[in-house]
Amino acid sequence: DKGFMDGSNLRFQVKKALERKGVVIHWGSFSENDVFGEGEEVKCRLDWDRRYLIMKLHTAGHILDYAMSCVYGRLVETLGAVHGPPDAYLDYKVGTMPDAERLEKLVNEIVERDLPVEIIYVGRDELEDALFNAPNLERLPEAETYRIVRIEGVNAMPCMGTHVRKTGEIGRFEVRRIEKISKGIRVHYWVS
Repeated sequence: DKGFMDGSNLRFQVKKALERKGVVIHWGSFSENDVFGEGEEVKCRLDWDRRYLIMKLHTAGHILDYAMSCVYGRLVETLGAVHGPPDAYLDYKVGTMPDAERLEKLVNEIVERDLPVEIIYVGRDELEDALFNAPNLERLPEAETYRIVRIEGVNAMPCMGTHVRKTGEIGRFEVRRIEKISKGIRVHYWVS
């Protein structure tokens, strides 16, 4: 996330925020060569437009995974992902180029159905029953609890990202281009 933390006389521009072992870490820069005082109250302001765009792009990426599995007739391994901005793409381990128009059509059909996007938490013993159309499970680390993003009838996969509540929030999905990469293809996409 990006945004600002404002103190009494000072502003911190947050360029990145992560959570590690229950501690939120903010990277960024102060408006002046100073820091907040210990115990000083600050007001945090999230760049909501950017966050909401990332939520839409990330959920669209999960639907794109589904569309790729429909086109290829099997689960397709993802090699990497960026859910923007300034770009959004998914890398897939396939040897042939998919039809961009078909991918767009499949994704937009799911978007238009305005399906619920749910977040559930399951233990290791419940994991197998909770998953559906989920690639890359061999890379899943051991954990006590897993966070699953479930799009009704589409897929349910482990994910720690931010997502919209319904697919209709995504808007129009567009494949911008598809290119060959060393181990497969990269599908660049955007939402509007």
